[in-house]
Amino acid sequence: RPGAQLQTALAWLPTTHFGIGAAALLPIAPPRLTSPQGSVDLFASLYRLGALAELGSAAAPVSLRLTAGVELERLRFEGHASAPYLSATDNRTTWSPFVGLTPRFRITSQLYVVTELVVALASPATTVRVAGGEVTTFGRPLGSAALGLELGLPLGGG
Repeated sequence: RPGAQLQTALAWLPTTHFGIGAAALLPIAPPRLTSPQGSVDLFASLYRLGALAELGSAAAPVSLRLTAGVELERLRFEGHASAPYLSATDNRTTWSPFVGLTPRFRITSQLYVVTELVVALASPATTVRVAGGEVTTFGRPLGSAALGLELGLPLGGG
């Protein structure tokens, strides 16, 4: 089953169209992989830092933000085994280069509805095993999608 995460992000654009951004994604409901031998829940916390470019005017009804950078993933796998297998837990850390695309829909001068699509490629490869057999690999590729609100706050004396 798919999982759900809470995302918080911060973007700073010191020039009109270019800046940096950071984001943290924290698990709310872990994705679950199920097999006859048991199940594995993945609790993943992701931390992103990247450069961003904004296409279009902030005053336009629709604009687009492109992001590229690096992501750190803290993973906790919790295996729940069916008899006669044994349950196990494992913690891993991986990193990924990522690229993102964020369409922004202006509601007011400072409020936007945003949708974000991100693709990454985790390293090192992390194999998920159930009953000793490989069932999948984490993050090869890794994709995420988000829908939310963005509040733009002007900084400085302008």
